[in-house]
Order: sequence, then structure tokens, then C-alpha cells
Amino acid sequence: MFKKAAVVLGASAVVALAGPAMAAAPYTVDVGTFTSGSHSFTASTTVPIAFSVAHGSNTVNLGCSSGTANGSVTAGTNATGANVGAIGSSSWTGCIGPGNLAMNVTQVGTWSLNLTGNETAAVTDDIDGNIGNVEAHVAAALSAGLCNFDVVGEAAVIFHETVNAGGGQDLQVAENGTGNLFVDNVVGCFGAISNGDPASFATNYNVNSPDGAINVR
Repeated sequence: MFKKAAVVLGASAVVALAGPAMAAAPYTVDVGTFTSGSHSFTASTTVPIAFSVAHGSNTVNLGCSSGTANGSVTAGTNATGANVGAIGSSSWTGCIGPGNLAMNVTQVGTWSLNLTGNETAAVTDDIDGNIGNVEAHVAAALSAGLCNFDVVGEAAVIFHETVNAGGGQDLQVAENGTGNLFVDNVVGCFGAISNGDPASFATNYNVNSPDGAINVR
């Protein structure tokens, strides 16, 4: 997760950029005082999860009340920003689907954490990235035959590297439904959603690493 310090006129300084966000690699990742190795983290949402699917001219608002995630970050040099970290498991509670059905959500496989290299606010150490390899299976809790579908693709994130008041760091999920994330393998669901419909996903995770704050430079 992610910061890129800008160097201006030979002086090391974190600056606000008036022009387009800069992209720079390789990245050097530190976790606390560690400069190498894999380091675990836990994360939990601080706001409800807003999830929606655009189906033609209609927007189907879904979502969950809360969620958690567990994963790791790799300290050291990363040439491209890909696979800086990974989410190995996640959970969601209070999820609602089409027809106001209670839904169960299950992560499939390991999701990647990637830097895109776009610095959004150098002064506050914010940088863009994404959660890649996303695949989640969503099924009606009462009976999967009523409605089930998969959510696949990638979700844009902004990592706020500054340590927050609770001692963690914020990972803001901000996927706006531009086609990077979509639904597939839809069964049932009352015709409310269809394969290929784009999805939006927004929440904020408070990230904590027992080995120290995550820093990218």
C-alpha cells in the first residue's frame, strides 16, 4: 500500500502536484522497520459496504453492513507495482441482494494488491491502486437457487498512508462501475441483473499490520 515521495530540485520533499499525477517505478516498500519479507495485515470496514449493479437504465443497490480482510504485504523493491500485497481471505456480514434477499458472499482464490503509480495527494501520502483478480461468489442465504452470481474483475482503491487516529491506515475502495468490475454466472435474481452488468463497490478498510506501518517510497 502505497506512497510515492516526490523529489524536487534535489531536495527530498513531499509536494502537491498541480499537473497530472506522477507515475514512477520501481517502488520500495517498507513495513515498520522491515525492508524485506512478507508481513501480515488485518483490515475491517469502518463504513457499510455500498455495492450496486447497473442493469440497463436501472441501478440495483445491494451491499453489506460490514466486512473484514486478511492478507500480506511484501517488503522490498517492486519493479512495476503489481502484486505488492495480497488478500488471502475476507468475510462480509449483513449482505442484501436483489429482491432484498439476505446473501452470503465467499471469496474465491487470492486477490492481488497493486499500485497503479498515480499519486493523488502527495502531501497526505495518498496513492491509487487496485484490488486485482477479484472473484467472489454471492448466493441467497435462504436458497441459492433464488439468486446467485459471481463478482469478477478489479476494484480501484486509494491507500491513505498516513496513520489514522486509531493507529491503522485507510484503504478506500472506490470502484465506480466503469466496467472493471462486473457480475457473471447469474442464476435467478428475478431478472434484476444479467451477466456482464458493471458493478460499483465502495467502502473504507482500516488496515493494521503488526510489524508496523506500510510505507512505499
